[in-house]
Amino acid sequence: MLNAVCVEDSEVLKVESQVLRRILDENPAIGYAVQKRISQIFFKRNVDAMERLRSIVLAVPMGPT
Repeated sequence: MLNAVCVEDSEVLKVESQVLRRILDENPAIGYAVQKRISQIFFKRNVDAMERLRSIVLAVPMGPT
């Protein structure tokens, strides 16, 4: 079971995983579109995290070398 916290008013849709898998298996075009969107979201979040990490590292004062 996963938990989440919404930072703004939201509508949530609960879908049973087995039902979703069946729908995606039976409709390859929909399955592809869903996977593509999930990949885009994951990639953007990864890039954002790496940019935040970079800014933190660059903000660390360096001592004399």
